[in-house]
Amino acid sequence: MCLNLKYQKASKKAYQKAFSLIELIFVIVILGIIASVAIPKLTNIKTLASSSSVKQDINTIVSSVKSYYLINGNINAIEDSVSINSKIWSVDSTNSLKITHIRDGVDCVVLEVDTSNKEITVVVDSSNSECSTLVSQGISSETFDLE
Repeated sequence: MCLNLKYQKASKKAYQKAFSLIELIFVIVILGIIASVAIPKLTNIKTLASSSSVKQDINTIVSSVKSYYLINGNINAIEDSVSINSKIWSVDSTNSLKITHIRDGVDCVVLEVDTSNKEITVVVDSSNSECSTLVSQGISSETFDLE
């Protein structure tokens, strides 16, 4: 009898240290809810980072072209004033003063230097869904003076 009592106390202690099935299910449900909220937010981060990078590139290109033009009085090619990332920007083969940002095969941003009017034109394609994140990040069509 004494042996049986010791066994019952030992099994009660083991039982008290474990989680019940209800507690485990409750934790799994909570983790599922958290995951369902967090995963959609995290999937958009790469696109937002890319859009932010393009916005910074536009500011850098405009600033560099302006500085180059003010120092030299003329500009023959955008690449003379700034090094561009050829993976996300492409130089127009017929016009070296025009570069394009292509996203998923769509021309989203076109940046062109017009030396006769002394301006830099940035055109953003807001009608395309591939380019919509650029617009939502505050990138819009603008014209900047070279001087």
